[in-house]
Order: sequence, then C-alpha cells, then structure tokens
Amino acid sequence: MKKKRFVLSALLLCLVAPVWVLGQDLATLRVTVADPSGAVIPAAQVSLLSNETGARRAADTADNGLAVLASLTPGRWELVVSAPSFRKDTRTVELTVGQTASLKVTLAIASIEETAIVSDSLAGLDREKAELSQVIAERQIDDLPIQGRQFIDFVLLTPSVSVGRSTESPSQSPLVETVLKLSFAGVRETHTSYFALDGLDYTTSISGVQRITPSQDWVDQFRVVLNPSTVDTGRHLGGLVNIVTKSGTNEFHGSIYEFFRNDALNADNLLSRPGFDTLRSNNFGAAIGGPLSRDKAFFFAGYEGLRRAESPIYSDFILQSIDGINFVKQFFGLAPEDLSSILRTNDTDQFIVKLDHNLTDSTDLNARYLFADQRNENALGAPPGFGLPSSFRTNPIRDQTVAANLVTAASDFTSETGFQYAHRSFHLAPEGIGLEPSLQIPNLLVTGGIVGSFMFYQEERVQVSQTFTKHIGNHSLRFGGEVQKIWNDVAAPTITPGLAIFSPDSFFGAPPDTPPTAEVFIFTQPLEFFGRQIPPRDPNFQAGLFAGGAGEALREATSPSFSHEIYSAFIQDQWRIRPNLTLTLGLRYEVETMPSDLASGRFNKIDFNNIQPRVGLAWSLNGNRTVLRAGAGLYVGPTGFSGLLGTAINGGPIGTYLDNPLIPQLQNPEELLNGFSAAGAVGAEGGEAFETFVRFGIYPTPEEILQFPLGFIERDFPSREAYQASLQLEHDLGREYSVSASYQYMHALKLQEAVNANAIPIGTLPDGRNLLAPADHDFGFTFLVTPTGFSIYHAGTATLQKRFAQGYSARANYTFSKSVDNTTTLQFQTLAQDFTRPDLERAVSDNHAAHRFTLSFLAEAPQESFLRDFKLSVLANLQSARFSTIFAGFDVNGDDFPFPDRVGAIGRNTYRGDPFYSFDLRLQRAISFEASKLEFSAEFFNLFNSVNVLDVNDVYGAPFFVGPVPQEFGDGIRGPVESFGTPKNVGTARQIQFGIRFRF
Repeated sequence: MKKKRFVLSALLLCLVAPVWVLGQDLATLRVTVADPSGAVIPAAQVSLLSNETGARRAADTADNGLAVLASLTPGRWELVVSAPSFRKDTRTVELTVGQTASLKVTLAIASIEETAIVSDSLAGLDREKAELSQVIAERQIDDLPIQGRQFIDFVLLTPSVSVGRSTESPSQSPLVETVLKLSFAGVRETHTSYFALDGLDYTTSISGVQRITPSQDWVDQFRVVLNPSTVDTGRHLGGLVNIVTKSGTNEFHGSIYEFFRNDALNADNLLSRPGFDTLRSNNFGAAIGGPLSRDKAFFFAGYEGLRRAESPIYSDFILQSIDGINFVKQFFGLAPEDLSSILRTNDTDQFIVKLDHNLTDSTDLNARYLFADQRNENALGAPPGFGLPSSFRTNPIRDQTVAANLVTAASDFTSETGFQYAHRSFHLAPEGIGLEPSLQIPNLLVTGGIVGSFMFYQEERVQVSQTFTKHIGNHSLRFGGEVQKIWNDVAAPTITPGLAIFSPDSFFGAPPDTPPTAEVFIFTQPLEFFGRQIPPRDPNFQAGLFAGGAGEALREATSPSFSHEIYSAFIQDQWRIRPNLTLTLGLRYEVETMPSDLASGRFNKIDFNNIQPRVGLAWSLNGNRTVLRAGAGLYVGPTGFSGLLGTAINGGPIGTYLDNPLIPQLQNPEELLNGFSAAGAVGAEGGEAFETFVRFGIYPTPEEILQFPLGFIERDFPSREAYQASLQLEHDLGREYSVSASYQYMHALKLQEAVNANAIPIGTLPDGRNLLAPADHDFGFTFLVTPTGFSIYHAGTATLQKRFAQGYSARANYTFSKSVDNTTTLQFQTLAQDFTRPDLERAVSDNHAAHRFTLSFLAEAPQESFLRDFKLSVLANLQSARFSTIFAGFDVNGDDFPFPDRVGAIGRNTYRGDPFYSFDLRLQRAISFEASKLEFSAEFFNLFNSVNVLDVNDVYGAPFFVGPVPQEFGDGIRGPVESFGTPKNVGTARQIQFGIRFRF
C-alpha cells in the first residue's frame, strides 16, 4: 500500500511541477552573432527548426552577442540568424547527444533582405565541454560488425574501458547477469558506472549493472563519458553512458530484419566438449516510426526476438578430469555430470513504444514504454569455464519501464521534466542435479547447489527529479535535484543445501585420504535452530532446495524485503570568461538511505557527508582549432548492495560474536557491527559430516557445529568515493580529421574489502608468511567487511578520428594505463590472505591492461563506381595480457580458509596471461527500390580465428614452488596439479553471421 501511495504521489508531483531526470541526452547550442568588423550584435534573432519533427526553438542575443539554446534533441536542425540591416544567415547544424556546441555567425550588411545558406555539422571539437567523452553515432551502430547485436558492446571502442573480470564469481549471482559488465578506469565493474536511457537511470541498485540492453535498432546514438566534470550527474565512480532512443519524424520509416548464425560455418572452440560445438542463433525484428500529426505528434515502435542455443565451454582441467569428477560424485550418491548434451539457450522478446508531441514552439513531451522478457536456460552460476553443468541455472529476466519527459524552453530559461517507473524481476534458480550440495575445489571447479547466490530478486523504482537552466550574460546556471524510491525483494539461500570444500588431493582420493574426503562442510542454518538439532531433510535433493524439517524456516530467513531512497541536489555555473575560455564550477550533494525494514531491524548508518565539488575548464586556442580541457572532482558511488545484503540475511544478528583481540570492531560488536546467522558447519570432522548429510540428510549435532558468519560488516560504513582528474589536448587537423592526447587519473576509496577475521598469528612459515590459527574455536572462517578497499588508475590516451565524409570514417584509440588495487570484489578467492598484512594485497588489478588499441573503420563505395551500394566496415581490438594470482588450492597458512592462499611468498596477480587480438569484418550490399531498399550482410567475427585465452587455471597444487616460478601463460611450467597454466576460459572462435534487412 505504501508503494502505491508513493507512485501516485510521484505522478501527481509530475503534473504540478516541472520535474526532470538529469537531461543528459539533450544538447546545447551557443551562438555568438557579430558584424563584419567582429563587433557583437545584441538583440539578433536566433531560431532553430527541425524539418523532421517541426520542433522550434528561439532566443535573442544578449548584450554580449550570445544566444543559448538549451535542451535540444540530438539531430539535424535548421538555424536562422537575422538582425535589422544585416543579411539573414541560414544553415543546417547537426547536434549529438550531450553536446555543448559553439558557433560564431558573422552577418553581412545588406541594404535589402538577402539570405546566405551554408551547412555546419558542428561535428568537430566541443569547445566548451571539459569532460573526456566520445559519441557513437547511428551510422556506426547500424553498420559496424557487432558480435551479439548488443549496441552496448560499442562502448569498448572508447579509451579507458574494458570488459571487467573482477566480479566473475559463484558467490554473488547478480554479478553473473547476462549483460556486458564494463570496467571504467580499471575499477570493479559493479556499482561504479551509470547508464542512462533517454536521461533516466538504467542501472539496477542491487546488482550494480545495467538492465537488459535495448535493441540496437531502437538506439539513435549514445555518448560515453570517461571523466565527467559536471555536477548534474551522479551515482558513479567510473564512467557514464548516455543512450538516446529513436523517435518518429514527419516521414514514415521502418525496417524488417533477420540475422542468423549456425555452427556449420564456424570454427570449433578450443574448450568445447570434443564433437559438441553447437551454435544456432536467429535474431529478428521490425521497427516503424512516423507522424501521428505532421509537425506535432510522432510515434516509434519496435519489436525484436532472439532464439539462441550454444554448447557451453569448460576449462581444460574439467575436460581432462571429467571421469574422475563423476567418480567422486557417484561415490557420494550424487548424479554425474553430462558435458555432451546440455545447451545454453537464450530466448528473448522485447518491444518499445515511444510517443513524441510538440505541445508548443517551446514545449516538447515524450513518453515511452519498454518491455523485455528474457528466458535463459543453463545460464552460468559460476565464472565461464569454472562450473560444471550442475552449477548452471534457469535464468528468466523481465524488465519493464514507463517513462515521460517534458522540456520547456524560453529564451533564457529552460525547465526539464520527467518521471520513471521501472520494474525488474531476476531469477537464477537451480534445477535437477543443481539442487544437490555443491562440491568445490577452490578456484578450480564448482558443481551443484547455491553458494552465496541471489536466487531471485525483484526491483521496483520510481525516479523523479528537476533541473532548471538560467542564462545570465556569460553565465549558464544549472540547478536541480532528484528523488528515487527503490523496493527490493530478495531470495538468497546463501549456502543451500550445503557446500563441501576439497583440496585437489582430497577430492581425487590421493593418500592419505584415499576415498574422496571433504575438508570443510558448511551449510545455511536459520537462527531459530542455533543451539538445537536441525531436523533432517530429504536426501533426495532434487525434491527441492528447502525440503526437510527446517525448510520453511530457511526459506523465510533467506527472503528479505526492503526499500531505500536516494536524494540529490546540485548547482552549477558554466562561466564563459572569454569567447574562447569556459570555466565550469559546481557542487553536488547526495544521500542514500540504508534499509531499515530488513529482518534484522537495522542496517548500516546513513552517510550524510557526500558533498561533491567539481571543476572543469575548456580553452580554445589556435583560432579555435585546438581545445585544452581539464577537469577534477569528487564522485560518490551508489551503495554496493550485492556485497552488503548478506549482513541482513537469515533473521538478523547472530547471538554470539567472534572473540579476536586483534580486530577492534569485535570489541564492541553490538554497536559497531552487523552480522548474520548465515551458516553452521564443521571443520575437522567435515568429511564425515558431509558424507552423513549427503547420504541420509542428517545435519551435525549442535556440539559438532561451528558458526561461519559470512558477513560481519561495519555499521558506520561510508559511501564509496573517487577523486578524478583529467587533462586533454584536442586538435582539428582539417579535412574532417582530429587528433587528441589525454591523461586520466582516478583514485577510488572506501571500497568494500573482506577478510577472514577468525585468525591469529602463531608463528611463521618457511617463506616468511604468518602461520595462522583460528582465534575462536567456536567459529569457522568468518568474514569481516570494511571500507578499506582502494583502486588507483593512471592512463594516457591518444585518439585519431576521421569524421564521415568522402565516403568513409575511422576512429583509432590507444590507451596506456596502469590499474592498482588491494581487492576486487567480495568473493572467496579475493579476500586477503592474511588480514594482519594488508600491504601484501596491493598489486595490479584484475582489470589492469597496460596497452589497449581499438580501430573502427567504415567505408561506402562511390555511387558512380561499379561497387556502388557496397559497404565495408572493420573493428579491431588489441589488448595486452592481464594478470592472475597463483593459488595453492588448499589451506596453507592454517586459518581453515583455503580460497585465497597463494604459493610461497608470491603476491597477487603476478602471473601474466594471454594477449587479446580480435578482428571483425562486415560486408554489406544494398539493392534500392525507389524509397525502399533491401540489404544483405555478411559478418566475420574473429576473422583470423585467434585463440584468445581469457583466463587460465591458476591452481598450482603445492604450498611452495617445487621448481621454476611460473611467470606467464605459455612458459611451459606446470605444477603438481597438471592443469596449472592451461586455459580456463577462451574467447569466441571465428563465427560467421548473415543478415537481411528491408528498409522503407
């Protein structure tokens, strides 16, 4: 009932007040009008007309000769400038998303009215923007080769962006969402970036990634902001992506299309099951847009479907060891794994309906509804190549968004208004043998059950905000605020029905543990059963995840519901100090409340100290052919709920707290910490207890159980923040070419870092590491989450760009960077090896790639040539090797937590992986029929079939190196675990896609 009242109140607010959400999809045009002598002309009339929609904007120049036309839809406009006694100037200008374009118009003197008609695309340098950003235009989205027809992939064409790899873990299922996870400036890829769709928040608060990507046929263009400097955007540490969807125009236009692939045309993947490398993909849809009332009202509608099935890939270790793995599973009475018949499928249906209305010459309204239904079977529940089929999940996702925007623009004042209601449901549930207990060898293989996963979440969001822009002389003031209300329902069974942890030797039965023997057995235990025997459960695990006497208590304890709010306000002054010098100063303030309606009755304290100052400078030099940009500021990121929610799961704070004198927070836990009764387990008797449980469904007795709190967290947990700075020099070379060089810096602080708090030094190992022991023998490994994580990024980038003209365009980006951190995200294997030595965790990041080069090229054959109507496009991506950590694969230092233990005294991420090389090509031919045309295309992904090893098996299998220290992939050095250094995950082998499209 409260939810309905909030939504109705937000709708009422939109009716009585001008409200908007960020407005970042709009453009601004600043026109300076002068006479032939260079003197400015006040009171000149400046007007814009969109021939496509009939939209109009008008303003008069001030005493300084400047007219500012803000909140303009990206696209082509006809600009008319006139003044008494001067010749009228008419020209066509083209604006891009988020652009602030400057144009000087010199009016000639005329005794009679004459008109000068010119064209100016304004696609050159943004002379008043201090941010580092690049625009991906409609031509690139339509015509460049794209592997999965997900336009968001094109973000990777920009500098300082890469595919993140720090959140691929079986311990947090929302992080295994099917969308592309992007790392900006080397920082972890969740809860750090902001995705806006038509100016609205398009991220999820609980998993921290973007929602289902709309069809690329609905996207007009988008801007990737690498180092934002303005304060009218927030809730990010890394980058910002502003996406603009298409709208209808005065002409009817549409398309019908299909793109298809089949494994008969593809190369075999190195890590597919031999003889089983299947791929079937059909991507089809239609879109249409046009007028409802000419120059007044327009519509755009689109539908897209996907039917895709492909065989999974598995690590080299799994492929070589499958017979031994199945022997172990059958020893415990569990179902064997089948690598030869299971297909991963993705069936998706989505559509959009968008309406635009020019209410008056100064007021525009648009509204839209997006719907996406994605049905994924055998989705990954573990990192690629890491999990066996029993770890796969049923993964239906449904996204819906209703939104509306209202823009009112006077000559010197603009109001931008909007509203959003979004609903998302996400499932990642096991079925069949996936309901059985999970067997794991740390960092080597995952089977069965749920380990730390979100099995389900539902998120509803209402977003309302307001922005005003006022132009006063050389100042453009922007001020406004935002409110968001978010509701979440979660099902997080944590560790259900149970987890058995093995070393490589104990799994395969090497002496002295001849039969397979678990070293640790851990399971979720509801708070109400602490201190008394848990009723037995049905040993037929496929009967249900929560089957048994504690089933309903477990289901209820692991299914919290909560809500929280976001409030923000900002003020900014863009001061044009001189015609070629613009200074932007701003201040932003944000507050994100913490849930108080969870089962625990309390959560983290609210951080009110989120003041974010920012400054930017743009200086045009060399006759406006060169622009120097600089920016710096403080940015506050959203709460990382995917890593914090564990503190409220399973009924609230545990009854007793760990005793460790080396942890200050544990000296006053009731006031300083949240914790949860996540699990009860046994350690030394783990093997016997697991075998009893898996065969008979009987839990250990209370006397045998240890507590394994997987989520103590500081209650006074501050917001994550990042200090950013950038410097760029961009130069227009003429003939549509430009070149730029830039430096980018980011230092992220107060990130979530977890340690095993149940450890205390008792001596040293031969290599100098601390020998540890449990500090409290009533507990197993115990996680403590603190705001001590950090990430530091330095990058130099260079860009050469050729804007589309003379039939071709090109863009090349090179990034030379270094990313350093002390943690990635909350996963078992990324916790500190020894919490008493945090200095040993500083290393290059999982997302570090020293060198990265991307090239995009698009060419159209001249119409007078015999190759007319042909198009050729190329994408090339070259990236230097990333680094991995060499793990022992079992507990070396004695703290009973085997996942992060490394070999010898080696540090994090010392093992160099494999460079990445990819070359994609698209060839397209169009056949025209008057106002329509038929297009045929052939796309070749990874044309040269490069074998790109994305991840390696990093389990060495010994506490110390027994020979040469491994340095890099391919050096031939193996460990006691023979699969060490072999591929765990590889990129796509060569694939060919054909397409057909009818445009009208």
